Amino acid sequence: MAPSSSQWQALGGEAVEAVLRSGAVALLDADWVVKQADAGGILKRRQDLPSEAFITLDELKEIGAIPATPNWSASLPIIVVSCEGAQGVEHRSPPVWAFPVNARALPFVPDPWLEPDHPDSKGQWLRLVGIALRMWMDPGATGASSKARRNGIMWDFPSLHQHPPGGERSELEDNLFKQALGSLANFYSHPAIAVFKLTCFPEGYPQGYTLVTAGANVKDYPDRGWTFTESCWASMSKPRDLTLDLGLLNVDALASFSFPRVGLVKQCTQGGGRLPPPLPADFARLIEDKSFTNGKDDRPLVVRLYAEAFERNMGQASTLDYSDLKWGDDESRQVRSLLPSASGLKSLSMTGNAIHYDEATQLANAVLAVPTLESFGGIPIAGLRADRLIVLRIKSTSLGMAEALVLSALLEDAPSVTECNVRGKGLDSASASLLSKVAVAKGILLFGIKHDQAEAKYPNRKLTPVDLILIGSDLRVGASLTSIDLRGNKLGVEGWTTIF
Repeated sequence: MAPSSSQWQALGGEAVEAVLRSGAVALLDADWVVKQADAGGILKRRQDLPSEAFITLDELKEIGAIPATPNWSASLPIIVVSCEGAQGVEHRSPPVWAFPVNARALPFVPDPWLEPDHPDSKGQWLRLVGIALRMWMDPGATGASSKARRNGIMWDFPSLHQHPPGGERSELEDNLFKQALGSLANFYSHPAIAVFKLTCFPEGYPQGYTLVTAGANVKDYPDRGWTFTESCWASMSKPRDLTLDLGLLNVDALASFSFPRVGLVKQCTQGGGRLPPPLPADFARLIEDKSFTNGKDDRPLVVRLYAEAFERNMGQASTLDYSDLKWGDDESRQVRSLLPSASGLKSLSMTGNAIHYDEATQLANAVLAVPTLESFGGIPIAGLRADRLIVLRIKSTSLGMAEALVLSALLEDAPSVTECNVRGKGLDSASASLLSKVAVAKGILLFGIKHDQAEAKYPNRKLTPVDLILIGSDLRVGASLTSIDLRGNKLGVEGWTTIF
């Protein structure tokens, strides 16, 4: 087996092979899409596109996978752009997107059609997707070879068989369309396929578009049955950087980022870019209030497809990365409800979210009750429980109260640990104080001071209140320490009291 084919297989590419081989779904060539966007083109329905617009399954398998880097996750070389067959009228402010950058990988983009017969008759969605793709595939950030820059895009209008103007699909086309419809969850929920969500309408919409009132789905993105379903699929088990809300993209603000892709992910994953997936029973209840053009057939279909995808993805998930999404207590409660379904879960991250003490306590208890979990927010649960660690190194740079509660509980029962440096890990004063109590009782150093260290020097370091709590803890533990230099830090009376 060629290395590229084994990479494809390792990331689960076989999950989408059947509909690609049968012709039910045809993937656009990403470079072709970007060129069309640059040229001000308009997408045509699948049956009207030239052969050079597409990329084959064999070509994708030859590429294999887009490798992981320290900044983002590995992904398959497929990009899915999905449109719901309806039009919208109400909309929120458009994103700021106006200049060419560069991009790459396997994004899927669910978005509402802007007119009943065409999703993007003026090419505005195409232009936004082109900008995002160029940022995603930026070779300066990804090190992408020319081969790796060839990716497949699934966008329903040019990827699935469509009705001709004023007519109907052929019997063969209709059968293939139904096969494709049943496979959508395999694309949206795939843990190695990125999803780009178009949640804002273009500037000026709906002026200049042909709208209808009878039978049209005129709901916003989150209130439409198909886009809501697609968004829930996309939120299941993907790494945090593979579900992006392009409605949050502000190109003007990207100049502060070294690489366009880093800025794209940072902007489009926070403050509404993603929510936890609902349980199947909750999804079935929520979908009752969503709008479908053909609700009689579509609603029971998506309920079944969602339940199947949820059971498959959550049951197979070994890692759930829900970090840095600006989630709160409600989202944390939803994550807790998912844990019993994740029977093979080994790693969970919720760092960088705003979870208050009461809910953080509930989350910590739920985390500690998962028998398969080996890591939480970079805390090595398995290593601590097996008492294999003396010096504990935590990879995460953003420990919140939930992580502090889990860590303190584990340290209570880890007799071999003598050092656990949490300096610069984003703790707040309450979390630092919690860890300090355990550390002093167990003789564990928290600020990086060593047990045999005689002098500690931290002059002009702009020490924070959290630093002072951790230093004070270490002073109570480090028996060899005879002097500490804190000159140049504005500690004040309260700061000195905290330390001594």
